Amino acid sequence: MDKWYMEDGENCDAVICSKVRLLRNMRGVPFPWRMNESQKELAELQVRSAVLDKNSVLYGRFKFVEMDRISENEAVSLAERGLADADFVSGGAGRDIFFNGNESVSITANGRNHVSIQSLTAGSDIFTAYEAADKVETVLDKHLDFAFDSELGYLTPDPINVGTGMQASMLLHLPSLTDVGAAARISSNLSKIGFSLQCVYGSAAKPRGALYVISNRVTLGISENEILSNLKSMALQVIKREREARKELACDIKVQDTVYRTLGILQKARFMTDDELFDLVSVLRFGIEAGIVKNIS
Repeated sequence: MDKWYMEDGENCDAVICSKVRLLRNMRGVPFPWRMNESQKELAELQVRSAVLDKNSVLYGRFKFVEMDRISENEAVSLAERGLADADFVSGGAGRDIFFNGNESVSITANGRNHVSIQSLTAGSDIFTAYEAADKVETVLDKHLDFAFDSELGYLTPDPINVGTGMQASMLLHLPSLTDVGAAARISSNLSKIGFSLQCVYGSAAKPRGALYVISNRVTLGISENEILSNLKSMALQVIKREREARKELACDIKVQDTVYRTLGILQKARFMTDDELFDLVSVLRFGIEAGIVKNIS
């Protein structure tokens, strides 16, 4: 089965993927970081039963990995594939991860929250990502009784996530805005209106690979649909700026030369650092999306 990242999503020239996480905790059970070993084991078994039991709607749809039974390299691989974050895979015993065939949906147990449901889609279709996560959450809630307060919403150990218990973001590739020095300025402007645009690798002063995550900073008191709509609307505005800058840069003979030099290095080089790889692949991807380089995959 092809993985989700092999698909072409909407606006995939500038949006690598959209991600939604639903953070849930079981009613009457201490948060994972306050659990003793017996409580952690019981919570782990409850989540396993909800996902793997033959009577569960989810039965047969997810692969199952016990984190304390795999090697360090296997754990790193899970993080590299985006199935869980680095803190989770290095968190030790009492943690499980479940993921479907194309790895677009994953469930982690006993991380920062009792349950984290993550859904990924290629491109900017963040509503599809949410719908997939929400379907899984609905099934699990019937088995696990997630903690929900009529005034506060879903309860989590981190106040910033209380309410919808949802984290939503998009991974953007913005080489043109980075090259012309506009990405940092846009990031600063977005922070003033409740959004975050952060580079993934390197620093704001020297981003690597021109990869950025855009997300909402203000979520309390608004619905999931509003959060997702606001995020997508703002992301599309950033994408528009990227395309405009890309169109201008693509006409520059020096930029074209840089793209072809980059292609040559990637084809012939035998050794390079991670930073070099991020930057070179970013330039080549820009060249492909700008139409400078053709017939390459």
